[in-house]
Amino acid sequence: MHTDLHATGTVTIVMVMNLKRFVAREPTQSSLRNIRFVGSSVRFWPQRLTPGERFEQVRGSQAYADFLKQLRPARWFELDQREQQIEFHGHELSTFRRYLIENYFFPTYRLTDTTLLLDQDALQATPELAAQMSDWAFKLRLTRNGLVLVKIERPIHDLPLITLSQLQLESQGLLNPATPSAALPNQWQLSMELVARFVEACNDQFVIPVPASRGRHSTIAVALTHRYSRTRLPLHDRHTIYQFSRLTGVHGPLDVCAARESYGNDIAGLLEQAMLIEEHGIRYPRYKSGQVAALFATDTASWEEELCLLTPEASFMFYPMGNATTAFMSGSMRTEQQHVYGDYWQSIARGIEHIIALKNEMQLLERDTTWLLEKIPDMTRRTADGYVSRNDRREILNLATGIAMLFKSLPHQRDALVPSSVFRASYATRKFKHLMDQLGIDEIERHIETNVQELNAFLAHFNGIQLQQDAQRTNLFFSTLTIFFSILVIPSFLADLVQIKWLDVANVSTWPGVAQAFIQGMLQVSSPTLRIFQLVVLLVLLGLMIWRWWRASR
Repeated sequence: MHTDLHATGTVTIVMVMNLKRFVAREPTQSSLRNIRFVGSSVRFWPQRLTPGERFEQVRGSQAYADFLKQLRPARWFELDQREQQIEFHGHELSTFRRYLIENYFFPTYRLTDTTLLLDQDALQATPELAAQMSDWAFKLRLTRNGLVLVKIERPIHDLPLITLSQLQLESQGLLNPATPSAALPNQWQLSMELVARFVEACNDQFVIPVPASRGRHSTIAVALTHRYSRTRLPLHDRHTIYQFSRLTGVHGPLDVCAARESYGNDIAGLLEQAMLIEEHGIRYPRYKSGQVAALFATDTASWEEELCLLTPEASFMFYPMGNATTAFMSGSMRTEQQHVYGDYWQSIARGIEHIIALKNEMQLLERDTTWLLEKIPDMTRRTADGYVSRNDRREILNLATGIAMLFKSLPHQRDALVPSSVFRASYATRKFKHLMDQLGIDEIERHIETNVQELNAFLAHFNGIQLQQDAQRTNLFFSTLTIFFSILVIPSFLADLVQIKWLDVANVSTWPGVAQAFIQGMLQVSSPTLRIFQLVVLLVLLGLMIWRWWRASR
């Protein structure tokens, strides 16, 4: 049984992946999880860094953010002017703060030729694929912290919701297509190909200007590759945004109340992307009335004429007034034009994309801090006796370097976690706050904070042990130095003592006379040898002091 609910609007599939999957790999490459002396390497031996280390060094920094603002691919991609207008209108309509746009929003690039995502064999075998893909828009956007957000958009007109769900499941590779010749490739495959073409359009490298010491500037070149490692598994989260300006039932167009009361089960099935294939056709599962009621109870829309359902997997926005209504909203700087209401909902969708990317950035940071924590038990076991070897100190330095690199992005992410700091209007902030709660971003942030606290406590503990060992070595060094100087001074003191005429050297019948005669004889015989011995000892001591200074300065 097919559903009678039809929709008109736009479907946007948002997928996020790590750009590091397209960073060139070298045999000696070590990532953040195996990085060694990155800070000193950048200062003294920048050519020794692998592409992965260079990427970890710059991502999240202000230099990388400035680079992304100016990045322009040489071919196949163009700046999406519509996306820029959405961000501009979002600021005018009090959705975004200027701080969010300047620090977290980066250009969106649109692919100009969708056939680049298909190989020649697929085009020749199924030429209708090219025509079908022309209905879709493929876009991507880079984030400050090294991720890539891919957008696949498609406008729909009076399409049954169950057919839309079927197309979604087919493009995810979860359902065999009803017409194999017209089936789209897997969404993740298309996304990976899209990023690969973008990397190729950037000549397989990013040349990032970075500030150097004494007011000078230098560049860090990160080698990329468009020959990525193929995988059939999803790489990161997928989120689907449904924006409908019209819903039509058996008896014609629906308002929000009619859609909720008569087709609430279908909307729940669309958001969950679950359906049943039966002998007589396909349909959505019959959800429990309490579950459907709980879903609509989370509606974050402010007006009765609109619907906004936000879940971790999908967002459903229905605003039938659409472009036919000119809205006047308090705090908005844009009231003289039409389409204000539709542009407001477009800005809400743009904010949802930002939050999806932010959640993946936080997850990436959580995994990095968790991996660093996994190294602590082994270090603690090897240093349980209180002795920190040279290798242990090197690993602790690597750990501290990794934490320092994570702190490039953590402060900015904390700012973005406060909705009122990056979004302005309360009716927009409420929606984004609800989505953050649904995605569990606050819990991820608490896990990161706990991990960082434990890492800092570990470093403080072993820094104390290292300081204690350094103090012991210093005391031993100065004690040894005192003994050597005593050896040098005592013979000279005895030589001066012998020159005093208060004993009779000829009187050797007594023990003091025998001792004096022996010492004076030894001094007279070995005086040149003693001076050479003193010079050798001084040179050895000077060499030890220089060696200790060199070790301490590394």
